[in-house]
Amino acid sequence: MPFGVERVEVRFGIYSAVGTAYFDEVRLERMELLPWLNTRYGEPHDGLEVLPLQLGMFDAHHPLRNATHLRSAAPFLPSWEAKAPSTPFKGFSAVGVLRQTARWQPLVNALDRFGRLFRTAAAWLHHYAGPFAGGNWIFFGVDNADRCRNSLLSHVDLTRLLQFEQKVLLPLLKHLKRGIGLHGFHSKFACYRPNEAVEARISINNTSERQFDGTLTFTVTPVEASGKATLPQQTVRVEVLAGEKKVVTVRWDNARLPEGLYCITAQLRKGAALVDELQAGFVI
Repeated sequence: MPFGVERVEVRFGIYSAVGTAYFDEVRLERMELLPWLNTRYGEPHDGLEVLPLQLGMFDAHHPLRNATHLRSAAPFLPSWEAKAPSTPFKGFSAVGVLRQTARWQPLVNALDRFGRLFRTAAAWLHHYAGPFAGGNWIFFGVDNADRCRNSLLSHVDLTRLLQFEQKVLLPLLKHLKRGIGLHGFHSKFACYRPNEAVEARISINNTSERQFDGTLTFTVTPVEASGKATLPQQTVRVEVLAGEKKVVTVRWDNARLPEGLYCITAQLRKGAALVDELQAGFVI
C-alpha cells in the first residue's frame, strides 16, 4: 500500500454473472515485493502491464551501438553536432513509456557513420498527468560516457565534446528551470471539406512556481497539396499561472485550401526565445 494510506476497502462478489458466492475466509496479509524500478519487469498480456510507479525509460530492444555522431533534435535547442572522438557511442536508446500521461521529445539523435538516424541518445519526458504529474525528466542513453575527466577507461566524456556544455547541457538546465511544456496538440477533425472551418487545440502546462507570459503562434504549411495556398498565421498571447494547465483553441473560418495534407506548427515563445514547439496535421 502507498505511504499514508489509513483505510483499505476490499470488495468481494460476482461480476457479470448471476448466482451465489461463498467465502470461507478473508485475510489481509503482508507481502514483500521486490522493487521494480523500471519497466524491465511486468505482466505479459496483450501488452506489458506494469505498475504506475515503474519508471518507463529505455528499452532493451533498442540498443545504441556503433553511433558515431550526435546531433541536437529539439526545436528549442541550438544547432549542435559532435563526433565520437575515438570510441563509438554505446548504450540504450532514450525511449519512454507514455501511458497517455506524458509527452516524449527527442533531444539528441544518434547517427551512424553514414549520417543516418539510428537511435535517440537523449530525450525529455514531460508528465502532464498521472502519478508523476508535474515532472520533467531529461535522460541520456549513452552509458559508455564517463564524466570523470581523469578516467583511464575507454569511455566517451560527453562534457569534452565540442560545445556540449554551452549548446546542450546549459540550455536543457534552463528548459527544466522554466518548467513549461506543450502537449495534446491536435486538429478538431482529421479531414475537412473544402472551405470548411479548421480548428486546432493545444494545452500548455506550467510546472514551475512562476507565472509564464508569452505568445503562441500557429502556422499552417502544405506538405502534400495540389497548390501552395496556406492560411494566415495566428498569434495568441498566453498567461499561465504557476502550476496551471491552459487549453488554447485556434480557428480559421472559410479555409480556402486545395486538397492535400497540411501541417500546423505551434510555437511557444517568451519574447524572441523559443520555449517549445509541436506539430499536428489535417487533410482537405
